[in-house]
Amino acid sequence: MVKAKLHSPIDERFHWWFYHGLRHTMRLDEIVWGGITVKESSPLEHPKLIEEKTASYLRNNDLVLGIFLNSEAQAYPKRILVWHELFNDTVGGVDVTCAYCALCGSAVLYERIDQNQFDFRT
Repeated sequence: MVKAKLHSPIDERFHWWFYHGLRHTMRLDEIVWGGITVKESSPLEHPKLIEEKTASYLRNNDLVLGIFLNSEAQAYPKRILVWHELFNDTVGGVDVTCAYCALCGSAVLYERIDQNQFDFRT
């Protein structure tokens, strides 16, 4: 397919999405490259957390993504999420992956069931 040939120089894995005979549930013309390669943006891997009192780089009105699981609360500053768009961490004893969209400001939190099965990237 034309889209596979067009996008493969950017990332060879695009051929997984565009090949003859693959049945799709969405229109192929809606699939576009977001402008960044996998190697350009790396997820945060179990970031070092600090007490809010020592986070002098944050202002009172800075936005954070808050997660509360099993009586444990953690906050991830938006200004850091914008750069990585994804993090893997453990909150309340639960291994999680969070995908953050800098364009719309939304976040989706996933429980990581098998650490060895998937490697999430943006």
